[in-house]
Amino acid sequence: MGSLYGLLARWSERRFAAACSRELLELYRAEAKLHPLLTEANLYRPVVESRGGVGAQHVEAILECAQQSFADWPVNRKLKFRDVVHCLIVTEYFETHPNASCIHADLRRVISKTIPREL
Repeated sequence: MGSLYGLLARWSERRFAAACSRELLELYRAEAKLHPLLTEANLYRPVVESRGGVGAQHVEAILECAQQSFADWPVNRKLKFRDVVHCLIVTEYFETHPNASCIHADLRRVISKTIPREL
């Protein structure tokens, strides 16, 4: 029974992550057209803001989470849009699934199928 639950949880998480990744990529492209001079982290901010109903403090928390979780460790590197997408998916998943205690799926793999490597 536990393995069936894990299988269903991973399936649900992958579907959620895939849908969010597609939506966020569309938002990214729309914001890039609206603000052609913005690049990288300066463009990520309006994408997160346009995701809907998030205040400035929440936007900064998402960007900080992405920076600390992916760009500062294990190797210091530039923040990527994939990092921001990952943090947004995790945050939104737990907000919309209050009974979830962890994420079973490999979100990195799901995100990489939608979000181009250069982002």
